Amino acid sequence: MIEIKYQIEQIKSIDSEELASFAILYAPLISPLAYQFYLLMSGILESHGKIKNHRFFCETLHCTPLELTTAREELERFMLLKTFESKDKTSLILQLQPIKRGFKFLNHEVLGRYYLMKMGSKAYQFAMMCFKDPALSLDGYEEISKNFSVTTLSGWQKKEEEEFQTHRYLQEKKSGSFDMNKFLKKCSKLIFPTSQRNKTNLEIIEEMGNYYNVSMEDMIELVGKATPGKTLTFDGNRFRELVRKKYLPLQEECENKYEMNPLKFLQMKQNGIKPSSVDARLLEDLSNEFKLKNEVINIMIEYILNANENRLDRKYVEKIASVWVRNGIDSAEKAFEACQPKQKKKGKTKEERKLPSWYTDKEEITEEEASEELLAEFHELLQGME
Repeated sequence: MIEIKYQIEQIKSIDSEELASFAILYAPLISPLAYQFYLLMSGILESHGKIKNHRFFCETLHCTPLELTTAREELERFMLLKTFESKDKTSLILQLQPIKRGFKFLNHEVLGRYYLMKMGSKAYQFAMMCFKDPALSLDGYEEISKNFSVTTLSGWQKKEEEEFQTHRYLQEKKSGSFDMNKFLKKCSKLIFPTSQRNKTNLEIIEEMGNYYNVSMEDMIELVGKATPGKTLTFDGNRFRELVRKKYLPLQEECENKYEMNPLKFLQMKQNGIKPSSVDARLLEDLSNEFKLKNEVINIMIEYILNANENRLDRKYVEKIASVWVRNGIDSAEKAFEACQPKQKKKGKTKEERKLPSWYTDKEEITEEEASEELLAEFHELLQGME
């Protein structure tokens, strides 16, 4: 077996706040082995050790080479490590990436959402309290700073400023998986004007390009859609939504398929074919208007497709949704129970109506038993009526 050498380097040393973030925020999301692997590499660097082989790590961490590789790839996915392999595949350079501090982690495009999804709302809110933005209060203070005179740059042109910002950004940022230089060269300035190629916008584009592995052709198209021709202004929020809509994974690894986004769930039911705009709008209404949870919507979808010949008729769906809302169906358990066929109640056999004893037991008065005086009085009454 070839002995692979590990050369380790670190972008910056870990400070106390980053270590706290690593222990509180990263640790619950990654495996214990990946957590220990990162700390071990950092410790080696602190002791000025740079080259180690994978046997050293396996023996120290009590793991197999395959388990070590899995831990390394996990750190890469969480943007804690970058790995570079030599051409002869005998050596790796492991470049430790900075740990995101608590507040930045929780507001991160991907990590923040993943933490909320895995740990839940209460844990997320608690973490926000622990790592709130440590801005100093300026109450009771008056600013006395001397400002830089803008007249010094009175000859500076707008075009020069835009180009300066672009070049500075490209020099400062290390290239990731998304090639920003290639994008700027290939994307027409009619689609993405020079005035919009500032540091903030370029950071958004590179960030989304790296996280979702956006192709160059798709990136140009999505940036163009986020920069409408009427205003020629890049809309970062609109751009993010476009990328998520196109590249958000199907969540095939989700342990419970009913927790998926309803659009992705329906797409899975359709063998990967994206839902029509009509069906997509219906699912959005179930979430936004009826306030149903994803798991409830997905169970309802499956139930209706099975019962209605794979058709999602809006009136039919909304009728069931209304009933479920009124019945308080707010969990997967209640939704499954609501889908079970109802047992018909057996009708009660009609019991013969019994007459009271006083009715059945009364004695009949016959003409023979009636006195002559009573009969005479009766006949006299009849004659009077006539």
